[in-house]
Amino acid sequence: MSQDMSDIPRVLLVGRPNVGKSTLFNRLTRTRAALVDDRDGVTRDWIERPWDVTGDGDPDVLLRDLCGFREHEDDPVLHASQQVMAGHWQDADVILFVVDGRAGATEADKWLAGKVRQAGRPVVLVANKVDTLELEATALAVSELGWAPVFTSAEHAMGIAELSDAILELLPGPALFGAGDPGAERLDVAILGKPNAGKSTLLNTLLGEERATVSDVAGTTRDPVDALGVISDIPVRFVDTAGIRRKRSIEDQLEYASVSRSLKEGRQSNLVMYLIHAEDGITQQDQILLGHVAGDGAAVLLLVSQWDRCDNPEARFKEILLQRDRMLPFLEWAPMISISSVTGHNISRIEYWVSEMVTQMDRTFSTRELNDVIQRILSENPPPAIQIRKSRRKHTRKPLKIYYVTQVGNRPLRIKVFGNLRGMDLPEAYRRFLHRRLREHLDIRHVPLVIKFVPKKSRDQE
Repeated sequence: MSQDMSDIPRVLLVGRPNVGKSTLFNRLTRTRAALVDDRDGVTRDWIERPWDVTGDGDPDVLLRDLCGFREHEDDPVLHASQQVMAGHWQDADVILFVVDGRAGATEADKWLAGKVRQAGRPVVLVANKVDTLELEATALAVSELGWAPVFTSAEHAMGIAELSDAILELLPGPALFGAGDPGAERLDVAILGKPNAGKSTLLNTLLGEERATVSDVAGTTRDPVDALGVISDIPVRFVDTAGIRRKRSIEDQLEYASVSRSLKEGRQSNLVMYLIHAEDGITQQDQILLGHVAGDGAAVLLLVSQWDRCDNPEARFKEILLQRDRMLPFLEWAPMISISSVTGHNISRIEYWVSEMVTQMDRTFSTRELNDVIQRILSENPPPAIQIRKSRRKHTRKPLKIYYVTQVGNRPLRIKVFGNLRGMDLPEAYRRFLHRRLREHLDIRHVPLVIKFVPKKSRDQE
């Protein structure tokens, strides 16, 4: 399922911990994709974003932010991350070796410089955190590492033009992204779930490479880890998110930021692969998280993970199906399958369901077709008269009238219903009935349908 992107120039940010790599990454890519914190070891998985080096509006390269490297790493998770990410150096077109210009060339920098030199790739030495002429004079000392430094202050956006020029001199030729929009027709997929549900293992399995750091230690993933791939010829941007615990269990500010970004990625994605631990089943925490995601219209594929650990798989799946009916009625349309990234159980079914769900999300309907469908639904079950409050003492009852229906978007599939009532005026049971029958008639049974009711007086404003 992985996508060959070997022709796209890659620029790597390499440095010891806490030299400002993530701040520089955010500054260059004009995002907040990388978590920034004064503590060491915050970045554990690499993240990648397009970078418009030339400033012409088109991305030129992929910029990759790696974890901090140090010679003696006691943290087993960070040690594993360093082992994996050191292998990336050989594939880099350019390495940005980032040091703290205020500290000069430290022993840790000298050790890392030797390792970078062994990779044999073009290198730009970046002396970061240099925002005054006095600091530039001090930072000249880093030249003993073997390269002439480029002075930057990522926090204050200083030296970015000089850094861009240095990169352009070393790039191997025209960038592939310059030919067009790299995000055209792309499907954004977020992988969500509680800690240790197997999200990172699933991402690695789908990509066929060790993209995310896998560990039994809860909270290993902090930054949302993104990667480009392909499923059934559909270009996909995968995002492996941090495991989400209950709010009252989150005390650390860094973890709170990770969780907030995970929820944001879920809400902004076209499709969410939500992992439910087979042994835990569907918990109240899962119910709350899925409620947030479903409320924003994302399609949801429910994956009961770590299926290889179940003693009686058939009976366990029936139990989880009953839990789903009881706890997730708002996701009655979402497919659910059991998977195991270890044994490969049902991994191919993920590909099938993604293809099927994208087909349904991308369907288009004419206004005439939608109006014919809605009239058939209303004739089989007319809506009740709705009590409308006209003043503090006066109420009246109005039947629902629908003037016309039109589709206004995809991913999620959205329609507007122009009538004489607002959506909130309709009974909840009848709103659910309309949603269910519209999905059935339009054959969009496994993805959400977002319906907005627009009163007649608002038609011209819409």
